[in-house]
Amino acid sequence: MAHTINFRLSRPLDAPELSRLWEGHINLFEAPELVFSVNGNEVTVEYPPQPSTEAPQKLRSALESALVAEYPDLQVEWQ
Repeated sequence: MAHTINFRLSRPLDAPELSRLWEGHINLFEAPELVFSVNGNEVTVEYPPQPSTEAPQKLRSALESALVAEYPDLQVEWQ
């Protein structure tokens, strides 16, 4: 069963763009593949279960890092 993370962006990005950003970022880290679902500025990310209880926070940090590296003015609001 997949786990999910939800966040809101200060401006919309589509799922293919989010996937492209993440794919470039996972080459830098050992990170799971993610599935993005987008509804306007709302984003849901599905990821496989991780063995560590710290995994969701590390994933959030990596996601935010990838997004802000590409779009420095982008704001991410975690839900």
